[in-house]
Amino acid sequence: MLPSSSLATQLDATAGCLFQISSTTPFLWDVDASFSGETSPYLSNLSSLRIDFGGNRLSGNLSSWIESDIFMLCLQSNLFSGIIPQKWCNLYKLRILDLAQNNLSGGILDCFNNFTAMVDHNTFGYKLIENYTEKAYIVAKGREYEYDRTLQLVTYIDLSRNSLTGEIPIQITSLTSLGTLNLSMNHLFGSIPKNIGNMRWLETLDLSNNRPFGPILGSMSSLAS
Repeated sequence: MLPSSSLATQLDATAGCLFQISSTTPFLWDVDASFSGETSPYLSNLSSLRIDFGGNRLSGNLSSWIESDIFMLCLQSNLFSGIIPQKWCNLYKLRILDLAQNNLSGGILDCFNNFTAMVDHNTFGYKLIENYTEKAYIVAKGREYEYDRTLQLVTYIDLSRNSLTGEIPIQITSLTSLGTLNLSMNHLFGSIPKNIGNMRWLETLDLSNNRPFGPILGSMSSLAS
């Protein structure tokens, strides 16, 4: 395990190289090396990337360094705290967001409808990764699934196992091409948005272990089986 003081050195040295090539090629940065400590501000140079820092011990607040060209962002199973940055409303190419099992608080952003690539499968989000062949592992329905060439078809949000509060924003139901939404094990409350039935591609919805949401809505019957 690298000491926390080595993290910034490792990431700073790498970030410059990634910045040089990211303008022409979608790039994979997959880190699973028991890193700890806070993330580096030099990550603001990264764009057009799939970023996977899952399963480390990274800490601190989620930074606004994430650029709008990011299409896959996996920061699950770390020690991040604080709120989801408002600047993330600009991640219009984002297709996969995994922040599960951190120490995040505050509410869910009411601008998730800006994630255009989760609204229409035929947007630039699809074109960006149509030739992408790297593998990704995603947990849905309690099982881990491996995706490679079919990664281009995956749209996924997992905010589970945090301390998020407040109501589910109605804007999230605009993500009509979202396949998996996991908000379980938080402190959410209020009613399930009435137009949740508009999420016609939603195959997995997990709201368990929150405060009561009221009765099951009839509109949920139109969700994908």
